[in-house]
Amino acid sequence: MVSLTAIEAKLMQVFHSELIEVIDDSHAHEGHGGYRKGEVTHIIIKLNGAQALSRVALHRKIYQLLALELTSGLHSVSIEVRSSNS
Repeated sequence: MVSLTAIEAKLMQVFHSELIEVIDDSHAHEGHGGYRKGEVTHIIIKLNGAQALSRVALHRKIYQLLALELTSGLHSVSIEVRSSNS
C-alpha cells in the first residue's frame, strides 16, 4: 500500500532544502481509472522554492523516486512547483 509519509520522506531526501507538501487527492477521482476506495491512488506534490532542475528534469526525478509506489497502486501524480518569489 502507498504511504504519504514514505513518499514525503523520499522527496525530502532529495529536495531537503525545499518546502514539500504531499496531498492525498484520491477522493476527487472516485469512479475514475485507478481509483481504489481506501487507498492512496492520486496525489498532489507541492514544491516551493527555487529548483536547480528544469521542469522536465524535476518531473523525471520525482517519477524515478516514486517508481515503487507507481507499481504498487499509485495511479496519478500531479506536481505543482512555485518559485520562492510566489
